[in-house]
Amino acid sequence: MRLSEYDSDGAIRRTASRPKAKRFTSETLIDKDLMLLSILALLRASPDYYIANIEDTDVEGWDSISSRVRDSDTDTAVKISAATSHQHLTDLFFKMPPTDPYYKMIEGWMKNAMLV
Repeated sequence: MRLSEYDSDGAIRRTASRPKAKRFTSETLIDKDLMLLSILALLRASPDYYIANIEDTDVEGWDSISSRVRDSDTDTAVKISAATSHQHLTDLFFKMPPTDPYYKMIEGWMKNAMLV
């Protein structure tokens, strides 16, 4: 049988009915960085979902995303994740047949991303 624990005042210590979540690292990311990591992970998990639902006008904003993330004050993990996502999309593009309906859009995005 386990003995009861007492605090410094002599009161019995009880376990919390709702324990706090255990943190495995001492540092945590701010919400903005966590959101960016989540979006980048979803993009890597299912890039066709984003490519199929994007408008031609939205592609223009993608040109400077890589440089904006690289030059921003986000955590290094976000920058690494953005580079990995960019590499993943590049790999998919080079495996994509030229007859794919999204080939021209991705080709234009890739060319513009090289200029930034």
